Amino acid sequence: ALCYRYGNGVQKDEKKAFEFYQKSAFQSNASGQHCLGECYALGIGTEKNWQLSLLYFQLANNQGEKNSIEFLRWLSMKKDAYE
Repeated sequence: ALCYRYGNGVQKDEKKAFEFYQKSAFQSNASGQHCLGECYALGIGTEKNWQLSLLYFQLANNQGEKNSIEFLRWLSMKKDAYE
């Protein structure tokens, strides 16, 4: 997924990266959940969605994904931008 997100060795394709993150997240992979949260927060391969971003960052954080807590803090400060 990262290769498609950034175009490392393949043509950059954010929608394809989003699809791979979804598959990973749906299998309860904490890193995949975190990355899917980023996609929803930043509009990577999908439309921005504050609620789904919050959900996936919380799921990842609950599994011990260390970066998710920082994104949860950032997201709480940016909530007005999504409304």
